[in-house]
Amino acid sequence: MPRIHPYRAECLKSLGLYLRDNERFEEGFFITQELVITYRELVKNHQHLRGELALSLNSLGQNYKEIGQLQNSIEPGHEAVQMLRELSRNDSKFDPELSMVLQELGARYFELSCFREALELSRESLVILRKVVQRDSKYSTRLAVSLNNFGNICKDYGDNNSMIVALEEAVKLARQTDFVSTDDLSNLLPISLVSLSDGYSSVSRSQEALAAAEESVILLRNLSGQNPFYLKALASALNNLGDIFFEQERHQDALASLQECVQIFRKESPLFSELLPHLAINLVRLASIYANNGNLQQARSALEESAAILRKLAVSEPAYAQELEKVHGFMRQVGY
Repeated sequence: MPRIHPYRAECLKSLGLYLRDNERFEEGFFITQELVITYRELVKNHQHLRGELALSLNSLGQNYKEIGQLQNSIEPGHEAVQMLRELSRNDSKFDPELSMVLQELGARYFELSCFREALELSRESLVILRKVVQRDSKYSTRLAVSLNNFGNICKDYGDNNSMIVALEEAVKLARQTDFVSTDDLSNLLPISLVSLSDGYSSVSRSQEALAAAEESVILLRNLSGQNPFYLKALASALNNLGDIFFEQERHQDALASLQECVQIFRKESPLFSELLPHLAINLVRLASIYANNGNLQQARSALEESAAILRKLAVSEPAYAQELEKVHGFMRQVGY
């Protein structure tokens, strides 16, 4: 096999990032596969590139996720973790990368509903990242994001004490920085507040949940007024606030929040098709409030719109047929 020059790997890496940034995931996947093969060959004579090989394996795991092969994303993630663990034992400069790869592998396990594995990996990531922050405070923002993710995993795992501690610390750290996360098009502080609000709700701390939810909506409304970039995050925060109002039987406040949420989803869904399921769900919630208030015609209209969306979604994803049947049942209850 002809000798491979390291410049080839750099070119492949740049091309892979470009394709991923432009959501050309299938093409990016094949480029990342080639990048991994290239680094495997390079490290035979260039051991200092083992860290790059580990990061390319982690990217391959993320690429598997992006093309819908989540189960296949686990193996390259574990190989990347093992390689970076070995490297960080001899040189702490690899600690930030190890923490990141552990966090991302944990997130993929979380999506597979493997909560124990997700929790263990996320906890290990946090331990390492705390040490990194002690050496360099610029990583505090990454720590806040990791704490937020860890808290959400704890919630689904059922560890409520660890959940609240982690989410409160995430909010505290987020208040200390102006950092804006590019993940999910969201700002760090309001999204941390949404998670904390949800956490408080799950342990029946309703007033604290409400305070956090209202603050997140205020912050995201201001941000989205400056930049439409934040509208999706605002809609999610309004949805959360509406749920809390509904649980507290403040139906008019819940109605106002969900109406604004639905309005945003309607506006944004032509641009972001992944928002359509959220729009359908929120229309059903809206219909429930209309029905409770005796506004049956408005309830029927909301349910008709939800059913139309779910009918289209069910063509390519049969799971939505079950949701559609529930909507049809609700429609019968309101005299449709």
